[in-house]
Amino acid sequence: MKIITIALIALFSLSLNAKNMMWKVESEKGTVYVLGSVHIAKESLYPLDSSIENSYKESDFLVVEVNLNDIDPSIMMNEMMLPPDQTLEDVVEPETFKKLSQELAKVGVQPMQYLRFKPWAATFLIIQSKLSQTGYNMGKGIDKYYLDKAARDQRAILELESMEFQISMFNEFDKAPGDYLDYSLDNVEEIALTVDDIFKAWSAGDTTQLSELMFSNMETYPEYERIYELLLDKRNVNMVKEIEKYLQTSKTYFVVVGAGHLIGDQGIIKLLDKKKKYKLEQM
Repeated sequence: MKIITIALIALFSLSLNAKNMMWKVESEKGTVYVLGSVHIAKESLYPLDSSIENSYKESDFLVVEVNLNDIDPSIMMNEMMLPPDQTLEDVVEPETFKKLSQELAKVGVQPMQYLRFKPWAATFLIIQSKLSQTGYNMGKGIDKYYLDKAARDQRAILELESMEFQISMFNEFDKAPGDYLDYSLDNVEEIALTVDDIFKAWSAGDTTQLSELMFSNMETYPEYERIYELLLDKRNVNMVKEIEKYLQTSKTYFVVVGAGHLIGDQGIIKLLDKKKKYKLEQM
């Protein structure tokens, strides 16, 4: 299992039997439902379990990492681009660019579509392209599903983070030791298998197996510890702070975050449990 799994969990997505990845968190004042989500999925994911849908219905607010429906695609695209005087071919090794071009050509993506991408953006493009071959669709992600639902219901939507923050986090990928794009290309054929394994763990409600899939390579690849911290640990602490604010109100919140944020000793659920002042129940 490779570091690429982390990018899949936190940034892209899969399908899951989500009833085993939702927790109800209660304080003396309020209630927060926390749903472990993914941002790209298959049509077969739906309909979701009734316990999830009912929890959403009884909530006053939908909370997501970032409101995807409010992002201007042109601004997002600009953030993915290198400076005008650079191309991807200028900033990565020739062999890396060759491998990327070969992989993307297999799925009909031409160089003009990614030549000015930052390395991290090119990495995500190849991951998304590979997943789309097996039926995954960003428009079917759970957060997108609930954002569209909230818009129809005129439900208030809150964000835990901002697009600017997430872009700054992605830019850190290009500062990691070694070449993250090259590393990902070397392991790109494992993506579908990795996703299938994660599906199985989610469907079985096996948080132990999910943690193993995500974190087993920490000792093997310690040079990526900083990426783990940026991608998950530090963000989890900030998300918990926001969730605690919600728990001090009399309202009910339906929080949808990447499933990778919920599991492990530094995950949101463990961090809330350690407070010793909330009732937590896995749904």
